[in-house]
Amino acid sequence: MAHISVEHGTVGVILTTVENTEGVHRDFSFPVTSIVDVIFQSDPIELVHGLRSPGTGLLNHKIGTWRSGGSKSFVSVTRDAPGLIISLNGQAFDQVILSLDNAAEVRSTLVLAGAQVSSP
Repeated sequence: MAHISVEHGTVGVILTTVENTEGVHRDFSFPVTSIVDVIFQSDPIELVHGLRSPGTGLLNHKIGTWRSGGSKSFVSVTRDAPGLIISLNGQAFDQVILSLDNAAEVRSTLVLAGAQVSSP
């Protein structure tokens, strides 16, 4: 499962070796100030729609880049695992959708670091 770090106003998305391979992507980062919303989701795999390009899309696991309606999302989700939907402005991805064991804690960390959120 991916890991998120927050240091000096930058959010880092650190992928496992398997995620790097299956998602055809490497670790990436973005400024906390580019976050326009962070939503906790009990099973974010249900929200992944569109065309996978590139990446892996299986019934219980999706990882890679998904494109839909002019937007682009980076996805690394596993069925029945909690996660976050991080909406971004002015970045390579419009959304980052991740399954995280500690999703609620990461959301709180992002809010404390200055991320904007639409709901408490």
